[in-house]
Amino acid sequence: LDICIAGTGLPQLWRDEALVGLLRSEACERLLSRYETELWSDNSLLRRVVHMLRVACKGPKNSIPEGVGNTEGAKEAHARLSMTQPVGRAWHRVVKLIHDNRTRLAEADWVWLAALLEDVCQGSHELPESTEMMGLVFDLAQHFLQLHDDDWYRDEGLPKRYFELITNTVGGAPDKAAAYFRQLQDDLTSEEQTQHRRAEEKLEFALDFLHSGQLAYFLPEVLCAVANRVCLKDPSEARRRGRDGHELYEHEAQLGLRHFGSQNFFPAGSLQGPFRYLLHYHFPYGLRLAIDMANAAASFLALAAPNEVERVAPDQSPNGHEHIHSSMLWLAYRGISVTADTLASALMALEERLLQAAGAGQRISSSLEALLAEGTSSLTTSVVASIVTA
Repeated sequence: LDICIAGTGLPQLWRDEALVGLLRSEACERLLSRYETELWSDNSLLRRVVHMLRVACKGPKNSIPEGVGNTEGAKEAHARLSMTQPVGRAWHRVVKLIHDNRTRLAEADWVWLAALLEDVCQGSHELPESTEMMGLVFDLAQHFLQLHDDDWYRDEGLPKRYFELITNTVGGAPDKAAAYFRQLQDDLTSEEQTQHRRAEEKLEFALDFLHSGQLAYFLPEVLCAVANRVCLKDPSEARRRGRDGHELYEHEAQLGLRHFGSQNFFPAGSLQGPFRYLLHYHFPYGLRLAIDMANAAASFLALAAPNEVERVAPDQSPNGHEHIHSSMLWLAYRGISVTADTLASALMALEERLLQAAGAGQRISSSLEALLAEGTSSLTTSVVASIVTA
């Protein structure tokens, strides 16, 4: 190993064989610690170790189903997809080594490091010290974004890849993640346009279905705060919109929802946004978020376009309070009325979760009662009617 690490004229093939043996050895942690000085003094050696780790230290991923059919093409496709599970203790040691020396990384190193960390997240739950590993990945991703925050763009660049790593490793550092997302919410009030827009784009990214799972599981309170902050407009804007008039024909604006919802939640469905995750992992939080969003949207609509709604008197409403009704609100949970996709997706996910619970023999009467008691419009009442008649 000393000769191979030193690289004294040996062919690359034999050096690679020795590195694979080191990485797959039961003593890999001790050996990597022994050669730590050499790895950092020769950047090409560190890159080679990472390359061999990604190539030779992987195994089959059990969560990948077998391909359809027995053709050679199907077998090859399954093999390519399934051989992505990181294997062995070397993964933890290499990531820890890079984490502890992250200030020594050159600009070019962040490209190959992103690929390494993405591989770690592929099978983190099956690795030793998986929680600690996710914490290390979170720290490295946050460190990169602190250095390159000005490079955040909408395209699929390196900063976006590192931010995706943050959303995928919330469970490794929940306290740090909570502080990070609260800071992004604070940045929304920044007078600097670039900082405000950058925070808004990141929070929108974190709310989509592909990236909101860990936030919903580990930080439901933070996720609800982010959703309310990013999706809902301030009620004070309702009367201003009503006087201006020009934006009332946009359904998101009519319901007090920010414009991004028309893009990120189209087409409306239970698999759009964070709602399905939240209702599955922490149902009370998901129910509360759906009720709050529906109440806020109905109230905004009643202020911005009072002629388009009917106010049901308390003695005729489902809960003894004034009830806001319109056909658009009643049909929103079906997605068949012209309404905001953000709101329709939340209601669809809620209906789906309640139907699943009822189908499994669980009691849902308290949830239906909460919808009737706390809902202020046909947005929530219609969901209850659907469940009762199903």
